[in-house]
Amino acid sequence: MKAICSHFQRLAVLVPLVVCAAGGVSQQALAGQSDKGTSASPLGIPPGPPTAYPDSGVPEGYFFNLRPYGKPVGDYLADKGIYLTGRTLQQGIGLTNGGLRTGTIFEGFNLFGVDLDMGKIAGIKGGSFHFQMNELSGLPFTNRTGSFYVYNRAFALQAGVRLNEFSYEQNFGGLVDIRAGRVPVGTEFDTERVYCEFIYAMCALPAGYAFTKGYPAYDTASWAGIAQVKLPQHFYFHAGIFADQPNLATIGHWGWPGEDWSTDKIRGATIPVQIGYRTTFKDDPYPKSYAVGGYYDTGDYVDPIDNAAGQNRLTAGGAPRLDHGKSGIWLQAEQAVWRPDMATNRALTLFAGGNIQTSGEANITNAYFAGLSFNGPFAGRPYDTVNFMGEAINMSGAYTNFVDTTLNLERMPGNYNPHEAFIELNYGIALAPGMVLKPNFEYVWNPDQVNTRPVSTLHHDTIIGVAFSAFLPETLGMPRLGGGG
Repeated sequence: MKAICSHFQRLAVLVPLVVCAAGGVSQQALAGQSDKGTSASPLGIPPGPPTAYPDSGVPEGYFFNLRPYGKPVGDYLADKGIYLTGRTLQQGIGLTNGGLRTGTIFEGFNLFGVDLDMGKIAGIKGGSFHFQMNELSGLPFTNRTGSFYVYNRAFALQAGVRLNEFSYEQNFGGLVDIRAGRVPVGTEFDTERVYCEFIYAMCALPAGYAFTKGYPAYDTASWAGIAQVKLPQHFYFHAGIFADQPNLATIGHWGWPGEDWSTDKIRGATIPVQIGYRTTFKDDPYPKSYAVGGYYDTGDYVDPIDNAAGQNRLTAGGAPRLDHGKSGIWLQAEQAVWRPDMATNRALTLFAGGNIQTSGEANITNAYFAGLSFNGPFAGRPYDTVNFMGEAINMSGAYTNFVDTTLNLERMPGNYNPHEAFIELNYGIALAPGMVLKPNFEYVWNPDQVNTRPVSTLHHDTIIGVAFSAFLPETLGMPRLGGGG
């Protein structure tokens, strides 16, 4: 317990240091980071409209527009300092070939919350309070595909109701922003806007890395503190500390003070940092984003293969060895490279990145990905998107040894292939502002078989699906705290 408390004491030291460091920075605003409302969970933040949302009429490219119906209510509440947030994501996913068992599943994710502008409510300039709950129904796809790391979008190990955020945020002059409380892993680390255009594995954290780090999946929240600093010339710096509570993704609960809030459930702390450069269409004809970051996780976790004596526990027996600490780095880049016309925000954007494990005994050694996203592929459909990406995931030698030993003991022929890879292609059909229907296709090579009974005959997955998504503020014309909507 003392060790855990010391991690959060370090955060208390970090925050004033960050604030002091920002005292001399330029007033240059970091474009794309101006939303001072809930900015944590990527599941609640839209990838971003190619152009401004219309408040009336039905412009070319949409089939209907619901914004006029919610705008009066949203404006009335915003005048009082109250901003409603929410989102629904409904997915039908079918494994048509390969895998462990073909068939279909349905998954439904619903999120609702409120942002409170404490400046309007209590006279605290730059202060805001955030509350979000979500509900997840359906089943994860792992038991059919055999892939734990190429997961469907709103991933958790079981359905349930969860607290997604309960935090206080304080902004200091647009240069420093600090948020603390029950906070989900979010848009501050190891992610880019374009990742959430995809249905599988990419939104928030590239495949698998939400589970090699100690903190929980992004549809729940643990005790955390985050500091964000805007630096001159579109640069920024982010740092944070998250209590390790991986079990939060495995249980369904209301998330109120109780067992899951107890400090005796904390198993360490994950400390991520990131520095980057980002522009938008407001200040750059070809927007770009580049970032590098890393993390250190102090927590304990089960070794992939060894027992307490350092032997292969599948053949020698004994309890699993408990490993301590792990770290990794990530690099990512996003760049608009072509615009069919400069009068709109229609653009072709390329992106790439990688995650590399630098210490510890995680199941994954490294992963690399790249892809493209085309906003407005046709002049008559300026709000549609075409998205394509591919990723290669390399499993660790320890985990490979674990699977090969299991196959040998089960007298199954063949060896485990530790090089998992997948591609995804989807097309986003803009139905209305903030509302998208997205048919999608995915193909997986060499599913990782983590958390499943390994077999030697699993070589691929062919997946087709369709996802429906709507964001409450954007669809119903309600403003977001800090702008947008």
